[in-house]
Amino acid sequence: HDGGRHGRLELVVRVAAALCATPVALITLDQEHGPSTVASVGLTPGAPIPPAAGWFGAPTPLALGDGSPIGTLWVFDRSELLLSSAQHDGLRHLARSAMLELKVRKSAVDQAQSEATLDQLRKSEAQLSLALDAAEIGLCELDLSTNMAWIRRTNAAAKRFGSPTYDAPLDWLYDRVHPDDRASFVEAVRSAHDRPNDSFGLEFRLLEPGGTYLWMLLRGGVLPPGPGRAPCVIGCFLNVSPMKTLQQEHERTLETLHLLSRRL
Repeated sequence: HDGGRHGRLELVVRVAAALCATPVALITLDQEHGPSTVASVGLTPGAPIPPAAGWFGAPTPLALGDGSPIGTLWVFDRSELLLSSAQHDGLRHLARSAMLELKVRKSAVDQAQSEATLDQLRKSEAQLSLALDAAEIGLCELDLSTNMAWIRRTNAAAKRFGSPTYDAPLDWLYDRVHPDDRASFVEAVRSAHDRPNDSFGLEFRLLEPGGTYLWMLLRGGVLPPGPGRAPCVIGCFLNVSPMKTLQQEHERTLETLHLLSRRL
């Protein structure tokens, strides 16, 4: 199974959005009439580039070997973006992956696929894998037409799912979701499948092989149908348990301070 091949640029922008926790990410190419969007997530069709006032953007250039810029990988948010060095590194990896994919696409148009083209494709996959592993992001495809889940085996994903295999029944994945979150998880997946132009985000608890639950953030959307392929839900999932732990500790501290203030 090779889910990455039918939408690498779309996958790059989804990973960029998940990496930076932003609602919008896109890739633009420089044209004579202005920038042209070639892949996006969270952007309303026909929206201006960059989005209208009130959005804050962080650009990562797409450049040729001589450094000449040809486009940009953008992430946008409603609040000011304060990205870490790890996030910037991840965006640079993703930008290189996008450039390699663009070269492969051009090569495919100009000539029959060759060993050099396949090598570029392998490099594109490697860059994407580096970005995913650096950010501990897993990928999944949820195909409701076949009732199968495909999981990209990054280091983090292999640990979370406890299996080196790529494919498993959807029910297997549903069973690993916490019972209190299962209904909302299933509904989110089915609703996304029925609304192909919308993206979604969902927090849920996932069962670890050791029997404990981790909080996960799933961001995704629907990959349109292609030749011999029905539409399917694709997404990036990220372990947010450390953030949840800090949030719970903060709430406990506030509760303790509140009780102390009532006693004084």
